Amino acid sequence: MDTLEIEHPELTSYTLYVDGNKHSEGRCDGRAEVMLPHGEIEMWINPLDKHWGILPRIRIDGFLVNTFLAGIDVYDHMLKFIFDDSFFIRYAEKNISSIMAGVPEKHRDDEQYVSKYFGLSGSNAALVKEIRSLLDAKSNLHNHT
Repeated sequence: MDTLEIEHPELTSYTLYVDGNKHSEGRCDGRAEVMLPHGEIEMWINPLDKHWGILPRIRIDGFLVNTFLAGIDVYDHMLKFIFDDSFFIRYAEKNISSIMAGVPEKHRDDEQYVSKYFGLSGSNAALVKEIRSLLDAKSNLHNHT
């Protein structure tokens, strides 16, 4: 099952509704983590001293999400969005669309230009491998000291 985590220093309690039914609720001290089923999600949030208008950090499965890209409507007292198997697909598609909107029209079909200036060049497997090996080396170094 997936997890939803919200975090803000003034967060004191929450109530999670799924498809209009109360799923869970609780008190918290700045951070709440709940199991996230599929459905129409409403997470009602209560800030300290009813200081409305907070914007908590939102993570789904440890992934810090951009509310615009995630399609999360943020109100001063509630988060509202659809969570299903297509959630991360829609997120990625909206991300690519928003990036491509910034590419000058004359360069939209130029893969090299888009890759160089906007970072949409595919998986970058070699770069990912190099970064992982550097992180592994650093991790091993710290584990042996």
